[in-house]
Amino acid sequence: STAQPKTFKLGALLPLTGGFSSYAKLAQCAAELAIEDLNAKYADKGYKFELYVEDTQLDNNVALQKLQTLYAKGVRAVHAGLTSREASGEKPFADKNKIVLFSAWSTSSLLAIPDDWLYRIVGTDAKQVKAIGAILKELGVKNVALIYRRDAYGEGLYLELQKEASARGFKLV
Repeated sequence: STAQPKTFKLGALLPLTGGFSSYAKLAQCAAELAIEDLNAKYADKGYKFELYVEDTQLDNNVALQKLQTLYAKGVRAVHAGLTSREASGEKPFADKNKIVLFSAWSTSSLLAIPDDWLYRIVGTDAKQVKAIGAILKELGVKNVALIYRRDAYGEGLYLELQKEASARGFKLV
């Protein structure tokens, strides 16, 4: 008799409806292809990978509910929502329950906390703002009016730009 494969349940929390849905659908396709590749490569080694996808609707509260749904199914590693807004909803539950959140999109410096469970492969707002600040200085800009969303992404970007404004000699108005 053949032994049952060890199953790894992986999740993807994506805004499949609402804003960013076109990006989310691409991310879902990529995740499905990755699962196919993993299963093809490791099936003969006794491993099986399953993908569970949930729609966050680009809402941090829905993202938290969907993470809880995945957790109840035994998922402990999740592609976090595409935005810092979603990640901010998911993060406290993930930290408390030791769920690995992985994001290629979340950039908010407000979510850059040592020893947490959110891993990101994209630079934080702090790094992006340095480039923006250098360009503004080179252009000789003295005053900057910033319109931003009141969420983890927008507020994090605003706070980082405030720091950069002092260092680069321009003012947020």
